[in-house]
Amino acid sequence: VILGGAEAQQSQYASALLQQPGVRLVSRFVDPTPYLADCALTINPQQQIRGSALKIAESLLARRVCVSTANGARGFTALQNPALRVVQDWDAMALAINSLLQDLEGRHELETAAASARAALSWDGRAAELLQVYQGLLPDKFTGAGLR
Repeated sequence: VILGGAEAQQSQYASALLQQPGVRLVSRFVDPTPYLADCALTINPQQQIRGSALKIAESLLARRVCVSTANGARGFTALQNPALRVVQDWDAMALAINSLLQDLEGRHELETAAASARAALSWDGRAAELLQVYQGLLPDKFTGAGLR
């Protein structure tokens, strides 16, 4: 199942690979939650960066392993989370996907690691990070965890 969104209907994304038996392309906006609950892993084969951040965050927050191109993973490599597998090209992506699908136990261990991304990706985690930036920029305005 490929959640492609409305853009997936555009002719530049048409591919015979998406017309094969067993491939289902969802070309409308949908809540990804039930799809993430049912999947073995997610892929983010982006060559551009549009929409990638949300796809990776949703995948990791759902405790799924995500295989992404380097372009698609921009901004997420700092997480250094083993559940995010960053590859340089589609050939490497295919190898990573095959390896993960064949190693159920290893993939489940990585799903546990994905859960550790929750703090970094949640609002509380991001707000704490932003507060640290403010404290560094305006140290005389902050005492402890709050403003003076």
